[in-house]
Amino acid sequence: MKKLVFTLFICVLLQSCHSYKKINHTNYEFKTNENYKVTLKDSKKIKGKIIESSENDITITSRTEEKPMKILKTDINKIGKKKFSILKTGGTLYVAILAAAGIGIAIILGSL
Repeated sequence: MKKLVFTLFICVLLQSCHSYKKINHTNYEFKTNENYKVTLKDSKKIKGKIIESSENDITITSRTEEKPMKILKTDINKIGKKKFSILKTGGTLYVAILAAAGIGIAIILGSL
């Protein structure tokens, strides 16, 4: 039972409290050192920080790529800017509390 509680606790802690807000990349002024998720027209997805932006392209660094990638804005299908989500954070905390309470009640009832 302790292993189950520990596993559930770890799963709740690993939940992401961020989401990506879709932006219109054709006329958006990208800020450097901000996190973005880029989906290209060939369905390739890249998460990383934009280190340089010009009128026609962006340069992004990613954990999965060794070197920064230069991407033409015409090759981008959609792009999202990473933002903190208070609802996901609060929801995750709420579910964690409910799970802990439910498991605690099950343990108490099981020992009677």
